[in-house]
Amino acid sequence: MKIVFMGTPEFAVASLRTLYECGQDVALAVTQPDRPKGRGYKLTPSPVKEYALAHGTEVIAPETLKDEAVIEKLQSIGADMFIVTAYGKILSQRVLSIPRIGCFNVHASLLPHLRGAAPINRAVMNGDTVGGVTVMYMDAGMDTGDMIIKKYVDIPEAWNAGDYYAALMEAGSEALAEFLRLAESGNIPREKQCAEKATYAPKIEQGDLLLDFSAPGREVFNKIRGLSPAPCAYFLLGGKRIKIRRAEYSPDSGEAGTLLSADKNGIKIACGSGSVVIRELCPEGKGVVAAESYLNGHRLEAGVKVDACSPRTPCRLQCGKTHRFRRLFKSDIGFRQAFRGRPRICRKHCAGNRRTYAHARICLPRVLPQRSKTRNRTIAVLRGLSAFIYGQDTR
Repeated sequence: MKIVFMGTPEFAVASLRTLYECGQDVALAVTQPDRPKGRGYKLTPSPVKEYALAHGTEVIAPETLKDEAVIEKLQSIGADMFIVTAYGKILSQRVLSIPRIGCFNVHASLLPHLRGAAPINRAVMNGDTVGGVTVMYMDAGMDTGDMIIKKYVDIPEAWNAGDYYAALMEAGSEALAEFLRLAESGNIPREKQCAEKATYAPKIEQGDLLLDFSAPGREVFNKIRGLSPAPCAYFLLGGKRIKIRRAEYSPDSGEAGTLLSADKNGIKIACGSGSVVIRELCPEGKGVVAAESYLNGHRLEAGVKVDACSPRTPCRLQCGKTHRFRRLFKSDIGFRQAFRGRPRICRKHCAGNRRTYAHARICLPRVLPQRSKTRNRTIAVLRGLSAFIYGQDTR
């Protein structure tokens, strides 16, 4: 059969390899454009592009599939089917209608569970013990097409997202090979998805990476597993970001966010219930090190509040709420002299008072004189505002 393959990451390479091994005619590979990567931001082709070119397959990397020239190219191939694995773009109905037999997707979850962009990470973050892949018909919805084949994969507690990723690559290859045999026989089954049972796996955002130690220990542990080996969950220690590469769950408990112990066995941090023991971490600006090696150069004592600078720190104005915080005046004149490292305050709370709200950088020009002739005058104004907020002299 003549096939157009669409995919981008290493996960998709396994499916492309299966097409070659099964003797299929891969007439065209479609992938994402080259992206900057590494310290030099050098344009780097996707793994699918490199693999396809190595096997003599024509490759295109359009920014969008809505381009008329791209659609004409796809139509000119005369493909029997499109096989899609982690391509990263939604196909329009016009593209879906091009192949003779149809478009088929190898999705990294047991549909209708975990539809969306990040099913591998979300499955581990949710603490799922069983996952798998689904080969499905594609339609205009997001992973809503009829199912054809499912392959189940157990998810041991010791696995992180990287381990599960590798297992799903193998399972996806097996499922695709089985699907190709069905397609050649002309007998492709269909099973409708139950929309009421659908769950979703949204893309991992920057805000998902910060750990909240007030959550149950199992939840924190699963989040660490689900974000490892990349992009990695993190917490703040002394204002520095510490990424966690590997951790274990412990039933030992204490005040949430408090360091229980730090020795050769790891760094143990209490959660809402239970605790996590960090085995490998990545300090800000550094590479991955074992917790024991990190402690050789950093002295940590039990009782330290490791997440004191997290966005869930209570407001210093005693409003009884937790909001997102920002370090104030970090780039403004006289920050260090005026506030001497004072803690962050709550923007949402400050919004109710003009004088207090002046602490937010966006309103600084309204409070300071139009033309501050000297640095000392600026510092004096900032000190006055700080005294108003904290009720004490900051000199």
